[in-house]
Amino acid sequence: MLDDVPHHDGSAQYVGDDRPGLGDTVPVWLRVPNECTLGGVWVRSTRDAEPHIDGAVVDRVDEFATWYRADVEITNPITRYRWLLGGDREYSWVNGTGRHDHDIPDTHDFAISAHPAASKWAIDAIVYEIFPDRFARSASATERPLPS
Repeated sequence: MLDDVPHHDGSAQYVGDDRPGLGDTVPVWLRVPNECTLGGVWVRSTRDAEPHIDGAVVDRVDEFATWYRADVEITNPITRYRWLLGGDREYSWVNGTGRHDHDIPDTHDFAISAHPAASKWAIDAIVYEIFPDRFARSASATERPLPS
């Protein structure tokens, strides 16, 4: 059984592109159970440290929930966003920690990364960092004159 709370996460079911480039637009979805009545749904993203709000539209309806879709423009290497839900004289936010009935800081907002993907060889690699001077210092390195 689905929760009676709107839901979004960073999985492919909720984010349309997991490797966007700068300037791309990424569709994101919010699942709202049919028991919830909302006056509107918006997505708030942060573009160059300024909040920006775009409206969401109903993407599909199934027997359990209404799915809202909004587009997030990727303007920074890490673009943060959260959902704004409106009702009659009330609003709430949905971020990574759940639903909140008051304004919240950006700390736990969802994030989309535009950083390049890791090389395929690095996915299963084991990397060691070796400091050669810790193993065998040369004689000249150990025979420094003492400070006067």
